[in-house]
Amino acid sequence: MVGKKIKEYRLLRNMTQGELAKRLNVMQNTVSSWETGRTEPNMGMIERLAECLGCRKSDLVGDEAVLQVLTPEEVKLITAYRKLSRSQREMILSVVESARKGGR
Repeated sequence: MVGKKIKEYRLLRNMTQGELAKRLNVMQNTVSSWETGRTEPNMGMIERLAECLGCRKSDLVGDEAVLQVLTPEEVKLITAYRKLSRSQREMILSVVESARKGGR
């Protein structure tokens, strides 16, 4: 479950297992073990993983059904949106709402 999410977010970031391992100061086979479900990272490592992968801890340990419903493009949009300031988010929402109204 957690491993699947780690892999999904890693791939969304176009990152190899080796690159993620280097950022986390662990061995590449450790990342592989997480992704295949042989082992699971502890909560301290989940925090570091979330930081490296640009997501929240709950994205990695939360409800698996959420990621299965979202397309990879939607996950990218949500991840990018979460990194925006409040004013940038408001601007994006305004653009989306305007586009939605214009498409009717």
